[in-house]
Amino acid sequence: SPENQKQEKIEALELGADDYINYPIDPEELRAIVTMRLNKFREFYLMSVTDDLTRLYNRKEFIKKFNEEVAHFPEGTISLAIIDIDHFKGVNDIYGHVTGDLVLMKLAELMQERTCSNFSPARFGGEEFVILMPGLNMNSGKAMIEGLLNEFSSIPFKVKDKKFNVTFSAGISEYPLLSNNLSELLSRADQALYAAKEDGRSRVYIFSSTMVRNDKFWQYMTSKKTVFINSQFQDTTTRLPYLPLVLEQIINLTYEVKSLGVLLLDTTFVKKAEEMMNYKNIHYDIKN
Repeated sequence: SPENQKQEKIEALELGADDYINYPIDPEELRAIVTMRLNKFREFYLMSVTDDLTRLYNRKEFIKKFNEEVAHFPEGTISLAIIDIDHFKGVNDIYGHVTGDLVLMKLAELMQERTCSNFSPARFGGEEFVILMPGLNMNSGKAMIEGLLNEFSSIPFKVKDKKFNVTFSAGISEYPLLSNNLSELLSRADQALYAAKEDGRSRVYIFSSTMVRNDKFWQYMTSKKTVFINSQFQDTTTRLPYLPLVLEQIINLTYEVKSLGVLLLDTTFVKKAEEMMNYKNIHYDIKN
């Protein structure tokens, strides 16, 4: 404004203006104001998308990056690794949570050093990390994660007069070779991680069909050929949401889901069909 009107300035700021500048505009003043606002925006943005302790991207930003990668390169290859620090509870119990935090930060530091266009790490929660590796197949991704494991496991941690080393286990899957969406990609990598833990930890496994454990849902989906859904991704009979869509919505939540309960109901008619032709109450036997 050419005039310094106090009420107009107050109204402008209340409406969301970044600042109020009088004519004639001083270029240096304008540049300083814009620079300050941009720096504050970047600071607040980083706070909203990164983990407080490790400064790696958080779950929400990781999901966003995966979706952006798929949108920009729908036919591109993306490997995903899930990393879980071995015996981390023991580190906290024996050496204390401060030491546990140092272990997490050191692993995060090594990941930060490797961050590039085909290595994007994030903290999923606790001692679990995920890494997106766009453009890399599973074998290339495995080699990269094994290099990270070798370096991390060689770092000596010291508490008073006690020295110890820490390792991690990792599972790797590949999109779209082994999965059609993020929830399935995470499921496959998690199964490979579980196999690595079962086989002695401190190793990196690529997912294979022999690692499937309690994955009855995906087995069901691949064996059933009579699942019909409408354009709203609902079952055509019950109008309930299609299960893969529900899982995808859970994965895309902005907050961490620490547990998930599933109730499976299998209904069978108790009465004969002839007895239910009229408008009587229908009774069901809940088997599971």
